[in-house]
Amino acid sequence: MTSFTSWTHHLPRSLFLLLVMGTSTPLAARQVLQGEIEGAPYRIEVPDDWNGDLVLLQHGYIFPGAKITIPPADHAFFNPLSAELAARGFAVAYSAYSTNGFAVKEGAKDTVALAQHFEQQLGAPGDTYLIGFSMGAQIGDMLIRQGPQKGRYAGHLAACAPLAGSTALVGYSYDARVLFDYFFPGVLPGNVLTSDFDFFSVWFSEVHPAIVADPAATSEYMAVMDIPWTDPVQRDLAALMSLVVVGGGSQDFQDKAKGNPYDNRSRVYSGSSDDLSLNAAVDRFEADPRAVQFMRRYYDPAGSLGRTRVLHLHDSRDPTVPLEVQESAYQRVLEAAGETDQYVLRTFDRSKHCSFSNEEILTGFDDLVQWVKSGVAPTP
Repeated sequence: MTSFTSWTHHLPRSLFLLLVMGTSTPLAARQVLQGEIEGAPYRIEVPDDWNGDLVLLQHGYIFPGAKITIPPADHAFFNPLSAELAARGFAVAYSAYSTNGFAVKEGAKDTVALAQHFEQQLGAPGDTYLIGFSMGAQIGDMLIRQGPQKGRYAGHLAACAPLAGSTALVGYSYDARVLFDYFFPGVLPGNVLTSDFDFFSVWFSEVHPAIVADPAATSEYMAVMDIPWTDPVQRDLAALMSLVVVGGGSQDFQDKAKGNPYDNRSRVYSGSSDDLSLNAAVDRFEADPRAVQFMRRYYDPAGSLGRTRVLHLHDSRDPTVPLEVQESAYQRVLEAAGETDQYVLRTFDRSKHCSFSNEEILTGFDDLVQWVKSGVAPTP
């Protein structure tokens, strides 16, 4: 298994394609550097009035098959966000990673390589901040706690973050599929381990219609999954969104982990009108120990935050990465390390995943920087 320290050795500058554009925009005069490091495209933006600090952005899960681009697929907002951060005086850098899919391992490596490349080209920054989205926030937490430069990060803005870790995310997401198969038998082919079909091709043509057609089964599914909802339309969309990770990525998880990381043999499901029948009939699976270890390594939170402060932004009824699971598990890690005062959770009353506007991200980032500079924690 590749270690973090092996990533620090002699980045090949021959792969560095430098494109320097001295531009003037209504936001700020700045230069933009773009290139590639070991198969990972990147972008760096530096304002003329650089304050000396660096912001590293980490993107979320991108389904396998998408082209690796700058900005990354589904993250077009990275460029306007970079421009706004540059207008505040910060240098900004992000990598598209060298692979799509479940890329905590590769994303961490590529972010470290980019940070080193930034330092080689532009000098060492003062404070370094991380802004991670979904899986990207897992990458950030891993870098803070276990990375080769873990002492360098002043603050982490973790948006829609699965901070409970990959084991919890796999458990929740795979549970969604086996429970969906129980309450809606025959709608999807195969099972959670064999669903290599194009989930999104049937998302609205078959899955959503089945959910809408049987509100009783949908309500029971939501109760067992413990997903909050406020009205039937939101319930149905939330049920659909709970299947996104496993619907498009179950085979990817298994490919990356080299086996099945999911085990529900001893799981007792509750909340339905007939839990006895549910637990007797639901599909059961045994995990591959090697795959379980892979998920723990990439990544369940372990280690210290050091000096880093974490501001966590999360939709209160997120059906894809449920807040309650993330908050309770991460709090236990913080409590064990005596670091609860270095973490603040800010919630938004929505039933979405990663729905933040750039304005909400920038407000959170400004509050995080003020926390770092003043020592006064922001309001939740």
